[in-house]
Amino acid sequence: MSRKTAITIVIAAVVLIIGALVFFYFFYGRGGEELPPEFGEFPTTEDTGFPPEETRPTVLPEEAAREGPVLRQLTTTPVSGAVLGGSGARIAVRYLDRATGNIFEVPPDGGEAKRITNTTIPKIYEALFAKSGTAVLARYLKEDGETIETFSGTVKAKSGSAEGELVGSFLPAGIKELALSPDSRRVFYLREEGGGAVGITATLAGGEKTEVFRSPLREWNVAWPKEDTVVLAAKPSALAEGIVQFLNPETGRVTPSLSRLRGLTALADATGTRLLYSESTDTDFSLSLFERESRAETTLPLRTLPEKCAFSAKGEALYCAVPRTLPPASYPDAWYQGVIAFEDEVWTVETENGIPRLIMDVSAEAKTTIDAVSPLLSADEKYLIFTNKRDGTLWSLKLE
Repeated sequence: MSRKTAITIVIAAVVLIIGALVFFYFFYGRGGEELPPEFGEFPTTEDTGFPPEETRPTVLPEEAAREGPVLRQLTTTPVSGAVLGGSGARIAVRYLDRATGNIFEVPPDGGEAKRITNTTIPKIYEALFAKSGTAVLARYLKEDGETIETFSGTVKAKSGSAEGELVGSFLPAGIKELALSPDSRRVFYLREEGGGAVGITATLAGGEKTEVFRSPLREWNVAWPKEDTVVLAAKPSALAEGIVQFLNPETGRVTPSLSRLRGLTALADATGTRLLYSESTDTDFSLSLFERESRAETTLPLRTLPEKCAFSAKGEALYCAVPRTLPPASYPDAWYQGVIAFEDEVWTVETENGIPRLIMDVSAEAKTTIDAVSPLLSADEKYLIFTNKRDGTLWSLKLE
């Protein structure tokens, strides 16, 4: 055997010995350590309510450290209504699909939507959700194209991961307008009678009906921001003076608030102490804040409509979709009728001092025209969801 061959054999033997030692060290010499229990286990998919405990917002890695607000499109099809629930990492959005009537749930940061119910009620044009996300008032037109039906439904879960169903009953036909109480246990609705309007309170199932309001005017918008306060605002037009009234649903007492303002449309905060309202001019409108107790009025620096705003929980701030420009028109009529569509930015303003701050030009960020309506703010003020009036799609804005 040559010297070169002997050296080669020795080197190979040394390599094999070292490899064997490494193998035994890592696979046998560390037998006291175990893999963490979460490895190798599948996460549970059981639905534990709204939102599910396991729900976590879907955030792309490159956005995890991104500063500033983030805009997300949550649906590509029209929705009839939505609700934003939970707090912190457990925030979720539930919405009703307009075409099918199915209820879906999606994280506010976007991601795959989970179908909650498979009950089909086609062509729902309006849906009012309870804060829990488990009850909804779904409204649609009957086949005659005139009669409005209102279905009061509750999400009935099924065992395992199976989709649930929407069960419930119908409220009286022909309800003109309605609103849910803050605790989502009762409903206030208006029906036409004798050329005027009659206001009724009832349970969500339609029982325990009590008449609490009657008016010769039949066209009202309604909201129920506080247990003892229902807000009734005559449907606005630039051609007519409007009126806003506060109704106590327990006593039936009506307190006039604002009146004799053209194109008057309003939004109350959850405390019932502040009223955001707009007033029409010949080609434009202004936005103001009304304090119920002091009756003080403050003109705000934003030019938008109350329908495009949301109050924070205590009424200390407003979050509004604000048009970049306002083409001369008869407002709010031209906007309601779809003659004018806005391209919005999102602003916030403090109600105490009126200081505004731009959050995002959402139309520019989305690279499409966004005319935002029905904004909802999460309890921790981290998310703002809204519907694009142009196509009915649902969007989410993660705030700074």
